[in-house]
Amino acid sequence: MLIPGGGQHVNNDSEPNAGGAKEAQGSKNADTANGAQAQPQEPHMPTPEERMAMGQIGNNINNAKSLDDLAQAQKWLDDMPDCSLKTHLQGQIDAKKAQFNSTADSAANGAGKSANAAHEAQMRERNLQAQKDKINELESKFKSKVSTVRINGKNVQVKIYQKSQQGSNPGYWMQDLATGELSYVKFPPKGRTFSPEIEEKLYGTSAQAKSEAMAADLYAAAGFKSPEIEIITDQFGNVGTKSKFLGELETPTAENVSAIREGFAADCWLANWDALKDGNVMMQGGQAIRTDVGGSLCYRARGARKGTAFGEKVCQETN
Repeated sequence: MLIPGGGQHVNNDSEPNAGGAKEAQGSKNADTANGAQAQPQEPHMPTPEERMAMGQIGNNINNAKSLDDLAQAQKWLDDMPDCSLKTHLQGQIDAKKAQFNSTADSAANGAGKSANAAHEAQMRERNLQAQKDKINELESKFKSKVSTVRINGKNVQVKIYQKSQQGSNPGYWMQDLATGELSYVKFPPKGRTFSPEIEEKLYGTSAQAKSEAMAADLYAAAGFKSPEIEIITDQFGNVGTKSKFLGELETPTAENVSAIREGFAADCWLANWDALKDGNVMMQGGQAIRTDVGGSLCYRARGARKGTAFGEKVCQETN
């Protein structure tokens, strides 16, 4: 970068003598006495040396490649006398600073988006590998059969791993033969509060399954991770839920307490009585995920309705 030249400010006006100063003062007093307005002070006219220096500063501004370059140009400009040229150069510096800051912000946002995309792609790849490992485990431990089920109203051919139930409710692991996607399917037991006939008449055969799917959607709407749940009907007409396989799950530790607590208000809102029970909250990629939300809303996890314990007001604020 060029260093502005020029020397000290040179005052070409000769100093008036004492007599002349007195005459000028007397004339000014006379004008004031006569009601004349004082004339505004003439703007500073930079010397040739100062013009040359500010011209070099202008070149440095145009050639600046960083905020540091602009800071050096600003330092030189601050030493120049106030004039219209200095004001113009200050505007150039401010505009170029804004340009650099905007470019830096865009680059940071772009880098952040690229990093997030790379992380998400890595997570998908690891999840697929975890799914393959789980399928291999199921193949080695359980017999399977091919069946046709209805998922969201569409017939789907699947492979069911028999007697692979996990948890207290009837269920099994299942693989979509068209997509290869692995899911866990569970069916709520018959209602515990009423007889099966009254339960079906009052709430329908799919009420609890739909309640759990809705709870998962509401958790997601509130900004918290939860399973991707769909409604499934097996070949015998039983209605349940299908949850997409979740890989890379880790058991929470004391270090994860704050992450889990972030969703506590949602747990209370949705009356998820079993939020912290039996591994229903796990860690995935550093975030807490509610892996089983069957105890939310108006049903308990094993099928009984909560009755008056669940309503329009949040009545449970501790867990």
